Amino acid sequence: MSLHDRQSVDVSDTDETGPADSPLEKALVRMAGNGPILEHGYFDHGPMAAEALEAMNLPGRIAPFVQRHVEAGGVRAAPGPAAPIRPRSWSGALGRPARYADWVALIDAEMANLEWRALARRWIVRLTPGAATAAVHGLIRTAHAVRALERCDSPARRAELVRALASWASLYTPPPWAPITARGRLSAQAAFDALAPAPIDLQAREGSISAGLAKALNAPGFADQVAAVDTGGAVDARADDVLQVFTSAFLDHARSPYTAIVWCHAITGAMSLRRLLGVMSEDEARALLTRLFEIGCAMKAAFDGLHATLDPGADMLDTPGRLAQRAADSGDDHAIKLTDALLQAHHSSRCDDALRAADRGIRLLGA
Repeated sequence: MSLHDRQSVDVSDTDETGPADSPLEKALVRMAGNGPILEHGYFDHGPMAAEALEAMNLPGRIAPFVQRHVEAGGVRAAPGPAAPIRPRSWSGALGRPARYADWVALIDAEMANLEWRALARRWIVRLTPGAATAAVHGLIRTAHAVRALERCDSPARRAELVRALASWASLYTPPPWAPITARGRLSAQAAFDALAPAPIDLQAREGSISAGLAKALNAPGFADQVAAVDTGGAVDARADDVLQVFTSAFLDHARSPYTAIVWCHAITGAMSLRRLLGVMSEDEARALLTRLFEIGCAMKAAFDGLHATLDPGADMLDTPGRLAQRAADSGDDHAIKLTDALLQAHHSSRCDDALRAADRGIRLLGA
């Protein structure tokens, strides 16, 4: 059965928790023909924000969000197929945006023969070295798709997982060196605090986050500094530690809409690991954790000091329900995704910094 066919199947009799006509199912089908990149060259956040609204128990806000997203312009149709990707030579098609449809076809064919968790695991492990791809969006979109499937296994949600993985693979950016093996003894916070800024000529200003990350990742000595972190022990606890570090960094450094977007990706990237723990082994998750910590450190090295003199205003300790509604009211895709991630972090940690960071993100991004 093709990807299009599976999207159209009535799943109401096969899954009692999520009917085929739910707002998210309709949104995913509506956006299925879109390519991963918008007209201005940035990643399309539509499917991720729609899933986040469902996760925050705001399904009624999905259709209006998608309508505004489409009407805003910039959405591009997915490119047509070029040539089939052979299963044994898939690596040669990595990082080729024009092959997006070919990646969809390859992964969709595998979905027909694999349980979706096994498919997700296979490709997440293969793509982990390129976690920084498209400012982490390939990974983030995959994690949203996995979480959606864990709530309700449906054809539309499986198809979104296929598209998420195809987006990551077609845009794949390899790391500038062999994957780092963390071998140090420093806590995530101590290693992050000890990180030296990148040389002035490698520090970023406004523009592509991916370009800024690339500069910092290539800074002399950067890899050795990141390797000083200790990622041993229970990987879920270490993931929570990294998420807390990046939440604190958001409160320290997010002082403008641009810097809020930068640090939003550190937080949503780290939360992606938490959402994927159910489909990965401990060792696989630890490898991804190390990569995500490296990316967050690169953000600090590249963007530290940017807009540092701006006043972000006083942070308010709002309730989770109010924050979710405010994020939805803003209509901003980054604000919605960031608030969703921070509310999930607060649910598990009860740390009020997550609520303060969500308040600031909504104020800076949703203005």
